[in-house]
Amino acid sequence: MGLLENTLIVYDSDHGCHSRTRGHEYKNTCQESSIRVPGFIRGPGVAGVGRRERSVMHNRTDELAEKQFGRVMAAWEFGEYPEGLWHDR
Repeated sequence: MGLLENTLIVYDSDHGCHSRTRGHEYKNTCQESSIRVPGFIRGPGVAGVGRRERSVMHNRTDELAEKQFGRVMAAWEFGEYPEGLWHDR
């Protein structure tokens, strides 16, 4: 297995600007630009090569800690996993 086949690549982002850039209500609404941000995960154990999920909302912090570093998160730290993202879930 080469380096690329043994590497988990995670690209994540946020809304790109602070709360006052586009007006008072910018990040405080349920509009598309406030709730959806681009990101991808590629690597061993990731399901659905080329799959696009538009409805996934979750906390990625616990996924990275568990998958990348083998750390089991404390109960108060858990976010939610999107159904079927990882093969072994």
